[in-house]
Amino acid sequence: MNRCDKCRELAVLIRIRNPQELKNTIKYVREYVAKGVLIECTSPLGKASVNHASFVNLSIEGVWDDYLKYYFKCVNCYRMFSLCAETYHGVGGTWELLNEEK
Repeated sequence: MNRCDKCRELAVLIRIRNPQELKNTIKYVREYVAKGVLIECTSPLGKASVNHASFVNLSIEGVWDDYLKYYFKCVNCYRMFSLCAETYHGVGGTWELLNEEK
């Protein structure tokens, strides 16, 4: 298991069950993007994200696309993370670590 000091705290599963939890998760991830720990990237399969707005332009307060899917990479160890949420029907989403490999 990779023990990167920069992104170790991010390697948790966060279940998003309501709009307030999505707002909190966006703020949480945005903090690490602002610190330069994470950068937004394409999916692990090289596909572009399905979002209309880049993550830095994503509103914290809402009026989101029906489906959010963002990918991030640690600038130090290259672990990948995803933030996804289905906002239209309110079924929720997750913040999660996608891989452990360099």
